[in-house]
Amino acid sequence: MTISILIVDDSNFSRHMLKKAIQASNIASHVTEACNGLKALDACDTQNFDVIFLDLTMPEMSGYDLLDALKQRNFAGKSFVVSADVQEKAVERCRNLGAAGFIRKPLKESDLIQTLQGCGVIS
Repeated sequence: MTISILIVDDSNFSRHMLKKAIQASNIASHVTEACNGLKALDACDTQNFDVIFLDLTMPEMSGYDLLDALKQRNFAGKSFVVSADVQEKAVERCRNLGAAGFIRKPLKESDLIQTLQGCGVIS
């Protein structure tokens, strides 16, 4: 695959688990990590990403604020929220900010693949 992915989460463990699932699924050629929304925007200034996975609760810039910033920048890829906060209001807010999907933590590889297939990122 030639998909370029950015993982944004303040938890090193969560980033590691998501990266491990991506690598095990062989769905990406390139994975970049950022520990908060500001660092994610910096990465977006220098690289093009097809997919961004992001947490909602982070220091410096929340996932909601990152989604809003990506929307303002007309991000051409797809954003997916990976969070334990799966309340209906949170999911709706994320969708309104442009998130293509929502994956519940703790992450399961099957959920990752199903979400990406459902949004047409992978076949």
